[in-house]
Amino acid sequence: MFLSFSFDADGDGHITLRELKKVVNDIFNLLSDEDKEACRNKATLTLSAFKEMDANEDGMISEREFLDAIMAHEKMATMLTLQIAQLFDPDSAGASS
Repeated sequence: MFLSFSFDADGDGHITLRELKKVVNDIFNLLSDEDKEACRNKATLTLSAFKEMDANEDGMISEREFLDAIMAHEKMATMLTLQIAQLFDPDSAGASS
């Protein structure tokens, strides 16, 4: 599925911690100042997200694990949707409808 595997930089079918760090950094840049303050330590946020998504603890996040974790968190799903939209239309960031 495109959603999860657009973050799979090496195309191996799984999201690694390194790949997730890139996603977290991109999402962090989309957060409001208030949310950024709550998530000041991106490394901790990344590790926490990785552990939560890696349900079977094999060190990789499968497509199913990714989707299950994202759908369980509405705010995260919304931010990822915005990130995906920017992949298709990079000029849309900050544009209002």
